[in-house]
Amino acid sequence: MKKAVYHAVIFFWVYGHTFAQIGIGTNNPQAQLDVDNGTVKFSSYGNGTIIGTEQFLLGVENDGDIIEIPLNKGLQYHTWDIVNTTQPNIGNKRTLGISTSQGILNNDMNDAALLAIAPDADGFIVRYSGILRVKNTGTFTLNARTNDGSRVFIDDILVIENWTDNPPPLATVSGSITLAEGEHKIEFWYYENFGTISMLFTWGTNPDSYVVGSTINANQFFVK
Repeated sequence: MKKAVYHAVIFFWVYGHTFAQIGIGTNNPQAQLDVDNGTVKFSSYGNGTIIGTEQFLLGVENDGDIIEIPLNKGLQYHTWDIVNTTQPNIGNKRTLGISTSQGILNNDMNDAALLAIAPDADGFIVRYSGILRVKNTGTFTLNARTNDGSRVFIDDILVIENWTDNPPPLATVSGSITLAEGEHKIEFWYYENFGTISMLFTWGTNPDSYVVGSTINANQFFVK
């Protein structure tokens, strides 16, 4: 973790948890800071524009120091090499046993990414997991077009159900969920029975300006 020095004007009030107005090099701060159980969150960002790519989250140490925590972008993946199966049971993850391989995906969620980690030509399962940071409360739609099956869970809620063998021509299956501003756990699941391997996850309509129809990229998420 990296400590940072902030020249800021901060005003606190306490009611259950702590809020602060914080400004850098200004006596008229615009961003509201929410400090709750050791987590620092900017509840509002004023009228400014975030420039560049976020590299760190803010955290609070026990002594009250504000620190920078590296933002680990990407999705964690696990693979399981299984017997060729239609609609394998993933309800009890313990029955899957120890994963065949693990790692971090930092690319588009498409055929190339899948083929790079597939443990076999046929008969396997892949799970990608991470955190989606929602900037604007609203309804998020995601799309899946896979051969064979796929599922998407957000906060353990099933959003896309496409868990079946899918011979060509492939159909796009969509799902929507309303999410509040903040962090949300997301899981993408894929299984291959036999034959052609194909995977594509794309964005549908959403309030966070992800381009509709664009391929979902693992670096749009982060791993804790």
